[in-house]
Amino acid sequence: MKVTGNGIHRDDIEFTMRGIPLNEIASQGQKRMVLLSIKLCLIDFVKLAKKTCPVLILDDVLSELDQNNRVRLFKVLDKS
Repeated sequence: MKVTGNGIHRDDIEFTMRGIPLNEIASQGQKRMVLLSIKLCLIDFVKLAKKTCPVLILDDVLSELDQNNRVRLFKVLDKS
């Protein structure tokens, strides 16, 4: 089949704020920012663990963020 049924890509992770699932209270933009934050943390982890910098592709992400969040994202990326 060339497909695995195990691994983190098969896990369902639920993020909550004050015990309420983010899917119920966050806007699409807020959900996107949460996912970006996780990806940025993973990049830092890979940098420390492997001593190399992974590639972050932002083409679709940038079209979904408003101007303020794009500026915030690039400020964070500039620091890393």
